[in-house]
Amino acid sequence: MGNRKKVLGLALLVLSFGSAVGQSPDASAKKKRHHFEVSVGSAYVGRAIGFVFYDKPVVQVSLTRDWGAGFYTGLWQSQPLDGSAWWSNFGYETDFTVGWAKGFKGIDFDSGSGLFLDPQ
Repeated sequence: MGNRKKVLGLALLVLSFGSAVGQSPDASAKKKRHHFEVSVGSAYVGRAIGFVFYDKPVVQVSLTRDWGAGFYTGLWQSQPLDGSAWWSNFGYETDFTVGWAKGFKGIDFDSGSGLFLDPQ
């Protein structure tokens, strides 16, 4: 469990680092945006496909940072609320994402990559 906290702490540090490096506070506030979301659900259900990955209560946290010029990074984490061991089920999951998104003449482009960490 100690390594898990270190990975989460490091990810949060990476997502927040550099918010004001080399910029005035006003320029930083205009270019950098954060989105933070916490949800508690009765189960972990895959949004795109509707598959139930874990059928007990979970808390899920999402943090996304827009770095400007279309670049973004993200962290998504799911954790069961039933006290089960992190390596014993699909309720635990951590995803790291990085990408670039931009609109051009009414068409939105989004290209990214993700690292999926699952104890299974």
